[in-house]
Order: sequence, then structure tokens, then C-alpha cells
Amino acid sequence: MPPPDGTRSGWTAPLFGSAVVSLVVAALGCTEAKVIGEGQFSRPIALASDPAAPLPRLAWLPGDACPGPVGGCTSFCTGAPDSCDPAACRPLLLDSGTPLSILPSTDDTLGFGEECVELRAAGGLLDSPTDAALTASTASFRLHEAPIVRAPGTSVNGWAWEAGDDLGPVVIGGVIGANILRDFALELRHLDGETPSVAFFSEFPGTETVLADQGRAYLRLQYPGRLLGRLRNDNCELAPGLDCRLTGGLNIGQDNQDLLFESTRALVDACVAPPPCAVSWSESAGCQLRTGGQAPTSCLADPAELGGSATLVVATGVPGLVLFEDSAARLFGSLDQLPDCGSLSPESTAPACVQAELGRLVLPGWPALDQLQRLRVRSLGLVQGLDQSSGLAPCQRLRDRLDGLVRQCKGFAAEGRPVRPSAKLGSSISSSALVIGEVALSDEQLGPDTSAWLSTLIIPATAAPVLALRREIVPEGAQPDGLIGGALLTNTETVLDFTESVESPGLRVRCLDPGARCLAAPTCEPEEGTVEFPDADPGRTSCCFGLPSNLMARVILEGEQKQPPRVEDACCSALPRAALADLQSPALALCTDVDPG
Repeated sequence: MPPPDGTRSGWTAPLFGSAVVSLVVAALGCTEAKVIGEGQFSRPIALASDPAAPLPRLAWLPGDACPGPVGGCTSFCTGAPDSCDPAACRPLLLDSGTPLSILPSTDDTLGFGEECVELRAAGGLLDSPTDAALTASTASFRLHEAPIVRAPGTSVNGWAWEAGDDLGPVVIGGVIGANILRDFALELRHLDGETPSVAFFSEFPGTETVLADQGRAYLRLQYPGRLLGRLRNDNCELAPGLDCRLTGGLNIGQDNQDLLFESTRALVDACVAPPPCAVSWSESAGCQLRTGGQAPTSCLADPAELGGSATLVVATGVPGLVLFEDSAARLFGSLDQLPDCGSLSPESTAPACVQAELGRLVLPGWPALDQLQRLRVRSLGLVQGLDQSSGLAPCQRLRDRLDGLVRQCKGFAAEGRPVRPSAKLGSSISSSALVIGEVALSDEQLGPDTSAWLSTLIIPATAAPVLALRREIVPEGAQPDGLIGGALLTNTETVLDFTESVESPGLRVRCLDPGARCLAAPTCEPEEGTVEFPDADPGRTSCCFGLPSNLMARVILEGEQKQPPRVEDACCSALPRAALADLQSPALALCTDVDPG
């Protein structure tokens, strides 16, 4: 039987098993061959995605793969593939959490092979696309020799081409999964008020020093610092009457040592629900770690109160945050004892709260998971993975980085310029960290604001996707506690930098509006020269990110009468967008060389 839809190689058979991912996990991605990209490298391509609830999607037009028709889409279909006009473009989900890439077949068969897939811009296509949006949906990038699963366009044993949750359900026309994304560096940008975008890179440009100066916190993957998830098929009955020796003599049994699934899982070290804590500055008290709010207090210091350590899988096609039930119980105790989100008191120090409504989640390739408990989690910290098998817990590493920011703040206040303090036990200057959610209380807050907390679904540990994921990773890596998706992408510029050749693969995350809801602290890099602050060197712009905005603005204003270039302006790009806009106003005309984007 010939391969479907113009695949270059492979085989097909009418297979209907437990799930797409389970059926073909050993038959696809059996080699380390790279997918070849062609097109607009490094240029932003408009996504169909909600900045407030990101699910990044490009457009795809079935038919002759590469090149496709010139010009934009003539129509766009957001229904199941079998319901769409063959000439309509379909949404294509970019999901680093799905190990395979899946497109609909035209003959209701399941097949595997290498194809060329043409990706199109999709900005503005989701809701009654205008003629302008359709015209703009031109081909932007091609994936040559891309390993693709072709599956029936109706449903595959319970999966009906859906993704998302009950708050933002979507129907998709296909998935570009991690077996393709692993061969590129991918920059995903979501900011309220602008069209989300993605950019592809063969390797992400820039030295570590330059990238840190851009405010990008480099989060090396969890030890051993590489993509994980090699798996041999362990189910020799794919469907009644079909064993592990299939059409064409392909043997996917356990004794075939050559058929190993490509590593695609990106695991990160996480601190779940760290308490509100950021560097503050005042003329009288100087630089301190404080909770923020109308009545700020010192941050909690007991190691038992710094949050819960966890291992999360980066899954860009998953909304918000997902935790597995046994891990959530370890992190929060009995979930039944968590307070209700609607009745949280200003004095509450709860790390999470319960929402009354039950949730639903669809992971591409799996049947929907229903009746899920929904929480809101206070915050989430991500830190660089260790370069050895043991070390400080993620929450302690996060607090050490915050303590390092206090020392950077003191040097900045003393010198009126970025300062790079020397290494000191108990504080970290040379590592990176990210905190999202309620990083600290805003000035007007009396207590927690659960609207800033992270929407989180709890999946039973016995659910089939959880069992499959953990079996795939353990014992090579730590047992995953959940998935991080849309929560990571919201109001950030996030790079999945899996092609990194100098450092190990990881994430590079920049807050697009730094402040009480997003804090990225890159490595503080030194600069040549001397400063009077004890045991310190001059610092680069990377040493500004995470410092109090009122202190940075004050120093910038103090340099107002000097001729540019002014060393006081070094921290302009680290300011929150509102503070930067104030300084760039015609009345002050400061920081005018900084693009707020």
C-alpha cells in the first residue's frame, strides 16, 4: 500500500489502538536525521493564539506539500479535519509536549513517513478572518524530511483533533510536535495587545553575554541537561490480530534495539508556589527582599516555606499549568484542605486555592480528560538545571538568586550604575531564574490577588498520558510532576533553545513587562573597569534585570543633564513598560534609544 498524501517513505495500515502516540511511538523518529528548514529564518511569523491563554498555532494547507499555492489562504477551517473543505487552511498546533507530529490522512488510514510540510502565517484567522488576514496567511516556512504520522481525520480511538481545556477548547488540523521542534530554536512571543508570533532559528544567535543583556534568563534543562524520553514500544498488540511484526516486515518488538524513539522531552527544575518576594528599595531602608503590598513585610525565610520542588515538562500546546495528582498532594498536602479561591482572606499564606468548577483537558493524541480539579497556584519559579546529579533544591536556588539581586541592588544604589558583586555563599549572581504569577504584591494590594495566580489543572496519576510520560522518562530522568505550557508563554518571549551547542539545551525567557507578575533574572555579567563598591566589578545591563524600578528610574533621572551615552541609562531596558513610557515622554525624553518591545 503506498504511503498517504505524498509521504516520501513509510508504510500504512488501518491501525486503531489506544492512542496515536502509543500506537506509533517506536515506528517514528527511529533515526537521528535532522529536519531541514527552509524559509523565513529569524523573522516573526504571526500566530493564531490568544496572548492571555496561549496555544500557538500556524496555518497549514492540505494537498501538494511543497511548494503549495502562491498567496494566502482562501478560507480557514476551525472544525475537525474531516469536516473541512479540502481547499481550506487548517490550524496547526506547535506543541513541544507532543513527541510526534500528526496530520490527517485522506483515506482514514494510519501511516508513518517523511514529508515536506509548509507552514503559513495565521494571525487573525481564528474568528471570522478578514480578507486582509487571509491574504497575509502566506507560506513562511517549510519543513523538509519531517517525520509525520498520518491519522484518520475523524477521530483516533477517542481523540477528536482537539486541544486546550474547558476554558479555551480548540479544534486543530494537525500538530507539529517535539520530534520536529527539537531540530530548531523556536522563539514564541505573546504580549497583550499585539499579535503573537513565532520565529524559527537553526541556532539562536548571540553570545551568552549579549543574550543576558537582553534580559533573557537562560534556564538549562534539568540534569543531565539534555532532551530525554527514549522509549521502545512495550505493547506488542497494537490492535486485535496485529502484533509487533507489521506490514513490510517492520519489527517494533522489545528485542529490536535499533528502534529507539528520539529524545524529545524538555524537563526543567521548578519551584512551585514560592511566596511573594522581590527586591525593594527605599531611601531609608535601602535594598531588601520584601513581600510588596500596602503593608510590605520581610520575605519568609524558613526553607520549608520557600515553595515545593518539582520537575516539569515543557509543553507549549498545554494551557496554563498542569500538575499530576500525587505530586500536587506532595506539594500542597490534601487538596481538600486548600481554601476556596473566592473566599481567600488578605492574611492568607496559602500556596494554592480551589476553584469550584471542574475542568477538562485534551492532550494531542489522547482522549479528553474530564472532571478534573482546577486550582489556582500562587506562582512558579524556574531555575537553571544543575550540572551534576545532586545539589540544592530548586526553591533554595531561587531564593539564593533573589539574595544575589539584593547585592546587585546595593551596588547599583551605591554606584549609580550596574554592578557585578563577587561570589558569596548563600547568594547567586552567576545563575538565572524566572518567576511568574504573583511574584510580589502590587503596591495597592492588601493581600493575595488570585487573578494573578496560575490556572492549574490536576490530572490523576493513573491517567494513561501520565503513566506513559513517566514510563518514557524514568529512570533516565526524574519523575515528572506536571506540564508547563501557556503559563510560561503569557507576556513573555520564550525561546525553546534545544539546538544550543555551547551551553546545554534549555529555555531563554524574557519578561515583556517586568514587574510584580513576571521576573526574569539573567546571569549578572561583569564589564571591564573598576567600582568603589566592595568586592565588585562594573556590571553590564544584565545586572539590571530584577532590580526595583523606582531605584532604576531615580538613577536614570539623576543622569538627565549629562550628555549621552550615559552610564545611568544602562538599565532602561530592564524597566516595566509603564515606567519606561514615563521616562520616554516628551517632557523627559530619556531612554529614547530603547524599544519597549
